[in-house]
Amino acid sequence: MTANQSFRPYFLSAFHCIDTDIPKGSLSSSEISNAENWMFKFQYKMSSCSGGYATSGVTYNRATFRAAWNNTDFALMELRNSPAGDSRFSWLGWDRSGNTPTSGTGIHHPSGDVMKISFDNQQLQTSSWGGNNNHWLLSFDNGVVEHGSSGSPLFNQNKHVVGQLHGNQNYNSALPYCEQFRAEYGQFHRSWTGGGTNSTRLSNWLDPNGSGVMTTNTSKSPTISGPTSVCNQATYTITNLPQGATVQWSVSNNNLILLFQQGGSATFKKNGNGVNLINARIVLGTNRIDLTPKQVWVSNPVINEIIGQQHFPNGGTGHFQANVLSNENISYNWSVSPSLPISFNGTHAIIQFPWGNGDFRITFTATNSCGSAVSYYFVSTGEYEPFSLSPNPATDVVTVQLNEAPAPQTSQGLGKAGRIALSGVCEIQLWSGMTMLRSFRTNEPTFQIPMAGLPAGLYFV
Repeated sequence: MTANQSFRPYFLSAFHCIDTDIPKGSLSSSEISNAENWMFKFQYKMSSCSGGYATSGVTYNRATFRAAWNNTDFALMELRNSPAGDSRFSWLGWDRSGNTPTSGTGIHHPSGDVMKISFDNQQLQTSSWGGNNNHWLLSFDNGVVEHGSSGSPLFNQNKHVVGQLHGNQNYNSALPYCEQFRAEYGQFHRSWTGGGTNSTRLSNWLDPNGSGVMTTNTSKSPTISGPTSVCNQATYTITNLPQGATVQWSVSNNNLILLFQQGGSATFKKNGNGVNLINARIVLGTNRIDLTPKQVWVSNPVINEIIGQQHFPNGGTGHFQANVLSNENISYNWSVSPSLPISFNGTHAIIQFPWGNGDFRITFTATNSCGSAVSYYFVSTGEYEPFSLSPNPATDVVTVQLNEAPAPQTSQGLGKAGRIALSGVCEIQLWSGMTMLRSFRTNEPTFQIPMAGLPAGLYFV
């Protein structure tokens, strides 16, 4: 965490992780460019302390090189994309006082493994590695570090970062990792002034305003907190808002209206229904932090449609699926009138229809914390003819009469049971065997097909 609480995504690592070319001890432009193409993986750990599988982690790609110094083996980069607003992330505090820690803790990924933790419960010692007394020396009481742990943070007794892992000058290749209890970390307070330039020290990046503070505390990422639904109006607040910061609020569409805001809170009023995104930008001096938007649902659920078969000539089992828009806190109910056996699970229902002629109304209800929405769907059983012809046989003209069809679904309680006339454009085709002779389009319920000039025979409409 920077001294001015900017939440800039700085990443502390080891100089030798970047210094891959020969000669060692200095960075070429290509080494710096390669470092900028790093992949950064967070939250890669076991599912629990005794868990049997590892989490997938959170990955960010690319960074900008900021500073590095060989003497304390530190490197500092800034991620191109910030995780600010993601509650899974914390910005670590640090201590540049140089006071000798009374204990030390290392959190690391040995050999690329899931996250591990190691402890030295005694006062730390100092060591020299490429300079005088520029490293903290640990003799772990519990745990070790391995290749791949390099660059990982060292915490003092107050949980402040005081260095990053360089390695072990006295590494004994004859011993297994589990017996390598010694580790040396480049001292954070030495890296603070580093080589005296912006590209070789931490100070101008972590304390850009020159405040002179000695420590900062670990801070959780700012996030937007508040309800997932807005029924009438609701208030949202920024958690972990940096001191002295202001907030600029906005929404993704006009079904919410900003009523007023004060400090890190804002109240929005319903102005429609549907999904919306609440956005917040934290302004702290010249820094701008765009938080992860909070998705909310405004008002009651919306039922888009119900999908299913509308006519069962000989009875049978009907499957019906409702398409609903709302937030995650929602309940569902299905019923049918006249009453029939029905089973349902969420937005899916199964109904057993009888033989014989009949009309049935299916009622689907979706309810969230704001209220309910209702949609009706109509189903018929038994014989049904979509159209009739007269006269038949015919000589000059055949009149096509389009019959009534099963009623489609209606929503929000506006349906009417029974059957309604077809609407839209219908295509009427006249066939002789496998050959289509004529085609007509009409939006009228009655249409006449001219038959003059056709030879006697059997035709299909």
